[in-house]
Amino acid sequence: MNSRLFLAVIWMMLLALPATMALAQDATESDPLEADTQAEPDLVWKDYLVKAYTIRVFGGMFGGDEYLNLPVKSDRTYVDPESDRIMSYDGHWYTDQELDRERYDGPTKTIKDGSTFGVRIGSYLTDNFHLDLVLAYTSTSAVLTLMDATPDNGGAPEQVEWDTDDDVQIYRGALEMIYDFNSTQLWGIYPYLGFGFGGIINRFSYLEDVSGLYLVGTVGIERQIMGTSSLFAQFSYTTFNMSRDELHYTETVAYTDLLFGISFFVDVVPGDVRATHDAEVAEARRNSSGH
Repeated sequence: MNSRLFLAVIWMMLLALPATMALAQDATESDPLEADTQAEPDLVWKDYLVKAYTIRVFGGMFGGDEYLNLPVKSDRTYVDPESDRIMSYDGHWYTDQELDRERYDGPTKTIKDGSTFGVRIGSYLTDNFHLDLVLAYTSTSAVLTLMDATPDNGGAPEQVEWDTDDDVQIYRGALEMIYDFNSTQLWGIYPYLGFGFGGIINRFSYLEDVSGLYLVGTVGIERQIMGTSSLFAQFSYTTFNMSRDELHYTETVAYTDLLFGISFFVDVVPGDVRATHDAEVAEARRNSSGH
Protein backbone atom coordinates (compact mmCIF):
# COMPACT_ATOMS: atom_id res chain seq x y z
CA MET A 1 0.00 0.00 0.00
CA ASN A 2 1.57 3.32 -1.05
CA SER A 3 1.71 6.34 1.22
CA ARG A 4 -1.12 8.24 -0.49
CA LEU A 5 -3.51 5.29 -0.30
CA PHE A 6 -2.55 4.66 3.31
CA LEU A 7 -3.20 8.27 4.27
CA ALA A 8 -6.48 8.21 2.35
CA VAL A 9 -7.63 5.22 4.40
CA ILE A 10 -6.66 7.01 7.63
CA TRP A 11 -8.62 10.11 6.58
CA MET A 12 -11.68 8.04 5.64
CA MET A 13 -11.62 6.43 9.08
CA LEU A 14 -11.36 9.84 10.76
CA LEU A 15 -14.16 11.25 8.64
CA ALA A 16 -16.39 8.30 9.49
CA LEU A 17 -15.96 8.73 13.24
CA PRO A 18 -18.53 11.49 13.89
CA ALA A 19 -21.13 9.70 11.77
CA THR A 20 -20.48 6.43 13.57
CA MET A 21 -20.86 8.10 16.94
CA ALA A 22 -24.10 9.75 15.83
CA LEU A 23 -25.49 6.38 14.72
CA ALA A 24 -24.47 4.89 18.04
CA GLN A 25 -26.33 7.68 19.81
CA ASP A 26 -29.44 7.08 17.73
CA ALA A 27 -29.30 3.42 18.61
CA THR A 28 -29.11 4.35 22.27
CA GLU A 29 -32.06 6.69 22.05
CA SER A 30 -34.45 4.26 20.40
CA ASP A 31 -34.71 0.61 19.43
CA PRO A 32 -37.31 0.01 16.72
CA LEU A 33 -37.59 -3.67 17.66
CA GLU A 34 -38.72 -2.75 21.14
CA ALA A 35 -40.87 0.22 20.19
CA ASP A 36 -43.88 -1.94 19.44
CA THR A 37 -43.74 -3.92 22.68
CA GLN A 38 -43.10 -1.30 25.32
CA ALA A 39 -42.98 2.45 25.84
CA GLU A 40 -39.52 3.99 25.85
CA PRO A 41 -38.34 5.33 29.21
CA ASP A 42 -37.37 8.97 29.47
CA LEU A 43 -33.76 9.44 28.44
CA VAL A 44 -31.28 10.97 30.86
CA TRP A 45 -27.87 12.58 30.39
CA LYS A 46 -25.86 9.36 30.39
CA ASP A 47 -28.02 7.87 27.64
CA TYR A 48 -26.60 10.33 25.10
CA LEU A 49 -23.25 9.13 23.79
CA VAL A 50 -22.59 12.44 22.03
CA LYS A 51 -23.66 15.46 24.07
CA ALA A 52 -23.01 18.12 21.43
CA TYR A 53 -21.08 19.03 18.31
CA THR A 54 -18.86 22.00 17.53
CA ILE A 55 -17.86 23.40 14.16
CA ARG A 56 -14.77 25.61 14.23
CA VAL A 57 -13.45 27.59 11.28
CA PHE A 58 -9.92 28.95 11.65
CA GLY A 59 -7.04 30.67 9.91
CA GLY A 60 -3.68 32.02 10.92
CA MET A 61 0.09 31.93 10.70
CA PHE A 62 2.15 28.87 9.82
CA GLY A 63 5.74 28.40 10.99
CA GLY A 64 7.97 26.18 8.85
CA ASP A 65 11.21 24.35 9.58
CA GLU A 66 14.45 23.15 7.99
CA TYR A 67 14.27 19.66 6.54
CA LEU A 68 17.82 19.48 5.17
CA ASN A 69 20.87 21.05 6.79
CA LEU A 70 24.26 19.67 5.80
CA PRO A 71 27.48 21.12 7.25
CA VAL A 72 30.18 22.76 5.19
CA LYS A 73 32.85 20.17 4.40
CA SER A 74 36.31 20.66 5.84
CA ASP A 75 39.57 19.91 4.01
CA ARG A 76 39.74 16.48 5.67
CA THR A 77 36.15 15.48 4.95
CA TYR A 78 35.90 12.33 2.84
CA VAL A 79 32.87 12.12 0.57
CA ASP A 80 31.79 9.08 -1.42
CA PRO A 81 31.39 9.83 -5.14
CA GLU A 82 28.01 11.47 -5.87
CA SER A 83 26.94 11.19 -2.21
CA ASP A 84 26.85 14.99 -1.81
CA ARG A 85 24.59 15.73 -4.78
CA ILE A 86 21.84 18.31 -4.39
CA MET A 87 18.46 18.22 -6.10
CA SER A 88 16.81 21.36 -7.39
CA TYR A 89 13.12 22.10 -6.86
CA ASP A 90 12.41 21.33 -10.51
CA GLY A 91 13.54 17.74 -9.96
CA HIS A 92 17.05 17.48 -11.41
CA TRP A 93 20.40 16.92 -9.72
CA TYR A 94 22.85 19.80 -10.01
CA THR A 95 25.96 18.98 -12.06
CA ASP A 96 29.47 20.25 -11.39
CA GLN A 97 29.04 22.65 -14.29
CA GLU A 98 25.90 24.15 -12.74
CA LEU A 99 27.18 24.26 -9.17
CA ASP A 100 30.80 24.83 -8.17
CA ARG A 101 31.05 22.70 -5.02
CA GLU A 102 34.44 24.18 -4.15
CA ARG A 103 32.71 27.52 -3.69
CA TYR A 104 29.14 26.59 -2.70
CA ASP A 105 28.52 24.11 0.11
CA GLY A 106 26.44 23.52 3.24
CA PRO A 107 23.06 23.10 1.51
CA THR A 108 20.00 23.97 3.59
CA LYS A 109 16.40 23.36 2.52
CA THR A 110 13.63 25.08 4.44
CA ILE A 111 9.85 25.12 4.40
CA LYS A 112 9.16 28.83 4.89
CA ASP A 113 6.49 30.50 7.01
CA GLY A 114 3.06 30.80 5.43
CA SER A 115 -0.65 30.75 6.20
CA THR A 116 -3.04 28.01 7.35
CA PHE A 117 -6.81 27.64 7.00
CA GLY A 118 -9.10 24.84 8.04
CA VAL A 119 -12.04 23.41 9.92
CA ARG A 120 -12.38 21.47 13.15
CA ILE A 121 -15.45 19.30 13.90
CA GLY A 122 -15.79 18.21 17.50
CA SER A 123 -17.93 15.60 19.24
CA TYR A 124 -18.45 16.18 22.96
CA LEU A 125 -18.49 12.93 24.94
CA THR A 126 -18.63 14.65 28.34
CA ASP A 127 -19.01 18.22 29.58
CA ASN A 128 -15.31 18.85 29.01
CA PHE A 129 -13.88 16.15 26.77
CA HIS A 130 -14.34 16.06 23.00
CA LEU A 131 -12.85 14.33 19.97
CA ASP A 132 -12.04 16.70 17.11
CA LEU A 133 -11.57 15.89 13.46
CA VAL A 134 -9.22 18.54 12.03
CA LEU A 135 -8.65 19.28 8.35
CA ALA A 136 -6.09 21.99 7.50
CA TYR A 137 -4.55 23.48 4.36
CA THR A 138 -1.31 25.46 4.35
CA SER A 139 0.10 27.63 1.57
CA THR A 140 3.82 28.32 1.78
CA SER A 141 7.13 28.10 -0.12
CA ALA A 142 10.45 26.26 0.06
CA VAL A 143 13.97 27.58 -0.42
CA LEU A 144 17.43 26.10 -0.99
CA THR A 145 20.33 28.14 0.41
CA LEU A 146 24.06 27.49 0.08
CA MET A 147 27.12 28.82 1.86
CA ASP A 148 29.15 30.97 -0.56
CA ALA A 149 32.79 30.60 0.55
CA THR A 150 34.11 33.40 -1.72
CA PRO A 151 31.46 36.09 -2.29
CA ASP A 152 31.94 38.40 -5.26
CA ASN A 153 32.16 41.37 -2.88
CA GLY A 154 35.24 39.83 -1.25
CA GLY A 155 33.61 39.62 2.17
CA ALA A 156 33.22 36.76 4.64
CA PRO A 157 31.39 33.55 3.63
CA GLU A 158 27.62 34.07 3.53
CA GLN A 159 24.39 32.19 2.91
CA VAL A 160 22.88 32.77 -0.53
CA GLU A 161 19.47 31.78 -1.83
CA TRP A 162 19.99 29.39 -4.73
CA ASP A 163 16.61 27.90 -5.64
CA THR A 164 12.96 28.30 -4.55
CA ASP A 165 9.58 26.66 -4.94
CA ASP A 166 6.93 29.33 -4.41
CA ASP A 167 3.94 26.99 -4.53
CA VAL A 168 4.25 24.48 -1.69
CA GLN A 169 0.97 23.15 -0.29
CA ILE A 170 0.57 21.17 2.91
CA TYR A 171 -2.52 19.07 3.69
CA ARG A 172 -3.19 17.74 7.18
CA GLY A 173 -5.94 15.60 8.66
CA ALA A 174 -5.94 14.64 12.33
CA LEU A 175 -7.99 13.28 15.21
CA GLU A 176 -7.38 15.17 18.45
CA MET A 177 -8.50 14.57 22.02
CA ILE A 178 -9.32 17.93 23.62
CA TYR A 179 -10.11 18.78 27.23
CA ASP A 180 -11.80 22.09 28.08
CA PHE A 181 -10.93 23.62 31.45
CA ASN A 182 -14.21 25.55 31.44
CA SER A 183 -14.56 25.36 35.23
CA THR A 184 -11.56 27.72 35.39
CA GLN A 185 -12.53 31.00 33.75
CA LEU A 186 -11.27 34.56 33.82
CA TRP A 187 -13.50 37.20 32.23
CA GLY A 188 -15.33 34.34 30.54
CA ILE A 189 -12.12 33.00 28.94
CA TYR A 190 -11.14 29.40 29.59
CA PRO A 191 -8.18 27.31 28.35
CA TYR A 192 -8.17 23.97 26.57
CA LEU A 193 -5.48 21.40 25.90
CA GLY A 194 -5.23 18.56 23.40
CA PHE A 195 -3.16 15.87 21.77
CA GLY A 196 -3.66 13.85 18.60
CA PHE A 197 -2.30 12.18 15.49
CA GLY A 198 -2.92 12.37 11.78
CA GLY A 199 -1.58 12.24 8.25
CA ILE A 200 0.30 14.94 6.34
CA ILE A 201 1.06 15.52 2.65
CA ASN A 202 3.74 18.04 1.63
CA ARG A 203 3.07 18.87 -2.02
CA PHE A 204 5.74 20.59 -4.13
CA SER A 205 5.38 22.05 -7.63
CA TYR A 206 7.51 19.42 -9.40
CA LEU A 207 8.95 17.06 -6.78
CA GLU A 208 7.10 14.02 -5.52
CA ASP A 209 4.78 14.50 -2.56
CA VAL A 210 6.31 13.80 0.84
CA SER A 211 3.76 12.26 3.18
CA GLY A 212 3.69 10.60 6.58
CA LEU A 213 2.03 10.35 9.97
CA TYR A 214 2.41 13.09 12.56
CA LEU A 215 1.75 13.90 16.19
CA VAL A 216 0.22 17.20 17.25
CA GLY A 217 -0.16 19.06 20.52
CA THR A 218 -2.63 21.92 20.94
CA VAL A 219 -3.21 24.60 23.56
CA GLY A 220 -5.74 27.39 23.27
CA ILE A 221 -8.21 29.76 24.87
CA GLU A 222 -11.87 30.33 24.09
CA ARG A 223 -14.60 32.79 25.01
CA GLN A 224 -18.31 32.78 24.25
CA ILE A 225 -19.40 35.94 22.43
CA MET A 226 -23.13 35.44 21.81
CA GLY A 227 -25.62 32.61 21.83
CA THR A 228 -23.89 29.41 20.71
CA SER A 229 -20.85 31.05 19.07
CA SER A 230 -17.39 31.61 20.55
CA LEU A 231 -14.06 33.05 19.56
CA PHE A 232 -10.85 31.09 20.10
CA ALA A 233 -7.10 31.36 19.66
CA GLN A 234 -4.76 28.39 19.71
CA PHE A 235 -1.18 27.25 19.20
CA SER A 236 -0.44 23.88 17.61
CA TYR A 237 2.85 21.99 17.36
CA THR A 238 3.13 19.33 14.64
CA THR A 239 6.08 16.93 14.39
CA PHE A 240 6.80 14.13 11.90
CA ASN A 241 9.64 12.38 10.09
CA MET A 242 10.32 13.80 6.62
CA SER A 243 12.34 12.07 3.90
CA ARG A 244 14.76 13.94 1.61
CA ASP A 245 16.09 13.11 -1.85
CA GLU A 246 19.64 13.95 -0.77
CA LEU A 247 19.75 11.53 2.18
CA HIS A 248 18.67 7.94 2.79
CA TYR A 249 17.17 8.61 6.21
CA THR A 250 14.41 10.82 7.55
CA GLU A 251 14.66 14.03 9.54
CA THR A 252 12.36 15.08 12.36
CA VAL A 253 10.56 18.23 11.27
CA ALA A 254 8.33 20.50 13.39
CA TYR A 255 5.65 22.87 12.13
CA THR A 256 3.85 25.43 14.29
CA ASP A 257 0.51 27.18 13.81
CA LEU A 258 -0.90 30.23 15.55
CA LEU A 259 -4.60 30.16 14.68
CA PHE A 260 -7.69 32.27 15.32
CA GLY A 261 -11.29 31.43 14.56
CA ILE A 262 -14.94 31.15 15.45
CA SER A 263 -16.73 28.17 16.96
CA PHE A 264 -20.39 27.19 16.68
CA PHE A 265 -21.95 24.93 19.32
CA VAL A 266 -24.67 22.46 18.26
CA ASP A 267 -26.49 20.89 21.20
CA VAL A 268 -28.04 17.46 20.63
CA VAL A 269 -29.32 16.92 24.19
CA PRO A 270 -32.87 18.18 24.92
CA GLY A 271 -32.98 21.37 26.94
CA ASP A 272 -34.70 19.82 29.96
CA VAL A 273 -32.16 16.99 30.13
CA ARG A 274 -29.24 19.42 29.95
CA ALA A 275 -30.82 21.72 32.56
CA THR A 276 -31.26 18.79 34.96
CA HIS A 277 -27.68 17.69 34.40
CA ASP A 278 -26.29 21.22 34.91
CA ALA A 279 -28.24 21.50 38.18
CA GLU A 280 -26.81 18.18 39.37
CA VAL A 281 -23.27 19.25 38.49
CA ALA A 282 -23.71 22.58 40.31
CA GLU A 283 -25.08 20.78 43.37
CA ALA A 284 -22.13 18.35 43.37
CA ARG A 285 -19.67 21.25 43.23
CA ARG A 286 -21.36 23.02 46.13
CA ASN A 287 -21.24 19.83 48.20
CA SER A 288 -17.60 19.20 47.37
CA SER A 289 -16.65 22.78 48.36
CA GLY A 290 -18.45 22.43 51.70
CA HIS A 291 -21.20 25.03 50.98
